Amino acid sequence: MMQRRPLVDCAVTETLAAVALESVSQMYGKGPSAVRALEEVTIACPAGGFTAVMGPSGSDKTTLLQCAAGLDRPTAGTVRIGETELGRLS
Repeated sequence: MMQRRPLVDCAVTETLAAVALESVSQMYGKGPSAVRALEEVTIACPAGGFTAVMGPSGSDKTTLLQCAAGLDRPTAGTVRIGETELGRLS
């Protein structure tokens, strides 16, 4: 089985980020057939900046963006838009 590297591993800056993911993990399924899509991804995208998410097909770019946009809840970790933590919203 191919070993995956983290999609991105950036330190969250002290300034308020427009979007911030902290130690976000995403798993699909349970047991031995579970698939780990994201593993403890931490990234901060500053307001007014431009961020490109690049990688080969199947590297979980879409999963990262769906978690960042609040379309999918991560299995672990926190996602913030500004000062709002998405996991606390209904």
